[in-house]
Amino acid sequence: MKAYLDTGSELNVISKAAVDAIKLKVTPVEIILKGFNNSLVRAVGQVEFELLVDKVEIKTTAVATDVDLGDVVLIIGQTVINREDVILNVSKNGVNLSMVTGATCDLMNIDICGEASSFRVELTEDITIPIGDNLVKVNIAGDHSDDFCTRPRQYSMGNVVYAVASTMLRNGKGYVRVCNIGTGPISWKKGMMVARADRCTDIEVKDDSYHNKRLKDDAYNKLLAYYQITIPSATIDTVKRKINNLKSTFRKELKKSSLTIHRYAVNNIKNIAYC
Repeated sequence: MKAYLDTGSELNVISKAAVDAIKLKVTPVEIILKGFNNSLVRAVGQVEFELLVDKVEIKTTAVATDVDLGDVVLIIGQTVINREDVILNVSKNGVNLSMVTGATCDLMNIDICGEASSFRVELTEDITIPIGDNLVKVNIAGDHSDDFCTRPRQYSMGNVVYAVASTMLRNGKGYVRVCNIGTGPISWKKGMMVARADRCTDIEVKDDSYHNKRLKDDAYNKLLAYYQITIPSATIDTVKRKINNLKSTFRKELKKSSLTIHRYAVNNIKNIAYC
């Protein structure tokens, strides 16, 4: 059975032909599927089955549809990917699932990140996030006075759907933009982690580290790992092109801004001269 991992799909979706072929019991449900050719499709029903993929065996459910899924018969969505006992591994060689081991469970329970440079971004107060864009006050866990860059985050589980934008936290404090695109308000408690952040490191052009190829390659590989979450086919060259495009855009906008300020100053001087 050919399956497709889709991090954007809220549910597992299986073709009706596959359901009939393996004789699964279909339970009627009132679910409307959105996204098939930008149309709304009513689910045929829901099925329960044992899923075996990448040596991961779990009991799960999927909604059945009579829409043609091409050569794919099962779309594995967040019902499986977001489980606490399942890990989604993304690398330059591809994507696969693995089960959380006992040791990994202990690490997850005490929330230790695998990367030493990663820090918790926590709420400073209890808050209710209404639907729409919101600014939420946060700080870096612990006593930190450095600057940090938060990582973007997307979350979707049931009716709770939100996205956290990347931002800069000066002296480990500041605000992050949270877009609640779910069906209702979200209540969060003080101290809850809403994102992860990396310490910002300023390197001068004259610094020896600026010309250190190994450090550059490590940084490129770290960026590539994040990029491949959304674009699995991305390469180091893709990341470098993206960085160069950002640099070019920044220079153009900076030039426009400087020109606008110059014109404003000239006009003010003329107005003063004619007074």
